[in-house]
Amino acid sequence: MMGSMRRAILPVVLALGLAACEEKSPVASSAVVNLNVTPTPVPVRLGCPQHVAGQPQPPNCFLSLDPTITVAETAGVGGRLEVLEIVVRDIASGQEQTRLTLDRAWIVGQAGTDRVEPFGSIAFRPVVTNYPIPYGRPNLAIQMSVRFVDDRGNVLSPSVRIDVV
Repeated sequence: MMGSMRRAILPVVLALGLAACEEKSPVASSAVVNLNVTPTPVPVRLGCPQHVAGQPQPPNCFLSLDPTITVAETAGVGGRLEVLEIVVRDIASGQEQTRLTLDRAWIVGQAGTDRVEPFGSIAFRPVVTNYPIPYGRPNLAIQMSVRFVDDRGNVLSPSVRIDVV
């Protein structure tokens, strides 16, 4: 009788022991979002009209770039992209030259979705062609950022800077 009871208890003890050894991955309280821009460095084209002597200086030069932006979630909490913002800033003065905000509809049109799954990523190309900036050889930085709302309601705004010198 005692031997059969031991045999019956042994599987229960083993099952409980194995369950206690099971590792549970911690649940993140917030997404972690990385923003990557390629190629590195991003080729930036600048076109400035020729200044003709005796004529007023042209008001603008024109900036073009064609990067790929990848948004990756690394903590296991998915979410949605709400906007992509591109800010052009003069490095010397810190003055903002221009701001372009691309909304969710633009993101969906480029990437097919605004959703980034847990541990997933999406990529899109915000092609900028002949965007007017003040005339002259710029010393600019382009700041690209996204607003990401994770599935727990946290709002994240990762950004990356591209220098145009």
